[in-house]
Amino acid sequence: MSPVAKARGSTRKRRRRKQSKLASWWPLLLALLMTPFAVRAASLLALSGPQALRLLFPFVALLQAHAPRSFALEQRDTLAEWGMWAQLPAYGVLASLFARWRGTLAAFAGVLALHLLAVGAAMLTGKLGHG
Repeated sequence: MSPVAKARGSTRKRRRRKQSKLASWWPLLLALLMTPFAVRAASLLALSGPQALRLLFPFVALLQAHAPRSFALEQRDTLAEWGMWAQLPAYGVLASLFARWRGTLAAFAGVLALHLLAVGAAMLTGKLGHG
């Protein structure tokens, strides 16, 4: 193979590798697009009680349950709101990084497992808080 053909082949590989690195961030883009809809769904789920909200945003329930007592009520609400807006983008970042390491299916399984663990912890915290 000629040196020109080798150079062309390596350029294609580099270009393909660069494109695949950028394309691997699509879970983050999807999470960013879904966040406003999820926050709107949370305002509707709040009407059906705290259990439904814990299923969608378990980290908010955990933040509220474990916020320092030195925080004023307004500060706790602000912290919970930040958690609500940050949860899905954080899932997107984790899924993107994990997808580059293990693949897309494993990434979504990992994010689902993290979410289910957080839901379990939020439900447990809610039961302990009311018991």
